[in-house]
Amino acid sequence: MFDEHLRYSLADSQERVKAAGGHISNYNGVRVMGVLAMTRAIGDKYLRRYGVIPDPDVCSVPITAQDELLVLASDGLWDKVSNQEACDIARYCLNNSKGKGAKPDVASRIAAKILMTIAMERGSRDNITVIVVDLFRSGFSDLNYQVKQDIKQEQQQGQHPLARIAEAPPPGPGPGPSPLLRHDQDSPGG
Repeated sequence: MFDEHLRYSLADSQERVKAAGGHISNYNGVRVMGVLAMTRAIGDKYLRRYGVIPDPDVCSVPITAQDELLVLASDGLWDKVSNQEACDIARYCLNNSKGKGAKPDVASRIAAKILMTIAMERGSRDNITVIVVDLFRSGFSDLNYQVKQDIKQEQQQGQHPLARIAEAPPPGPGPGPSPLLRHDQDSPGG
């Protein structure tokens, strides 16, 4: 779906690091200050003064009925496995596992484990996190289509698509402290 990782060819990231007094070197891979292999990180707070930021680079892509799977992974995988290869391997694992009777969530875990193993066997020395989402599981495409139709109908009727969510009572037994950290709180490691 996306071009191969070009983490440091993005001009804005390079400019941000240089403007903050940092530098990008090629030591055991391309790294900020010779340490971190990315310019955006939740942790590594000590590198903030050199232009490393905790803000994710986000894009939204509509899911269509033709989309089969989603591979979410850290650079420990992407440094050793191309996007196309990861998708091909994940597709094979999902189809093979489900063909042998595995439930979709089990098949997704198998696919993720195999991708992680391949990255390790190819010499990845970085942290490796892999999640494979089977978009065909349990009629997801049909559900996605129905949600889109509901939103379209609400918009045609002049209703804001999120109005029913905003009006809904909060989930759970009632008000209480949130298990999530607020944006203005420091996270442990970050």
